[in-house]
Amino acid sequence: MSKNGSMPTGVVSLPSVMRMNAVIQCTGLSRATIYRLMGVGQFPRSFKIGTTASGWLESEVRTWVNERASSRLTATRSDRPVAA
Repeated sequence: MSKNGSMPTGVVSLPSVMRMNAVIQCTGLSRATIYRLMGVGQFPRSFKIGTTASGWLESEVRTWVNERASSRLTATRSDRPVAA
């Protein structure tokens, strides 16, 4: 990386890959919940990064987390009492 924080000319930036423990840490979900949500298309799919290893694109996992966080701001909570 150059002094100004940008990538040097000719260097390709590769996407970051997260392994299961990092995904659990980032999302707060259990391993079983992650696989269940993947199975119904509600969580990013993992992909093979080796013969036995799988991973997730960090950008997809972070987008998923950010979508959940922003949805709480737009959801109406008319069913909950307002604190006095």
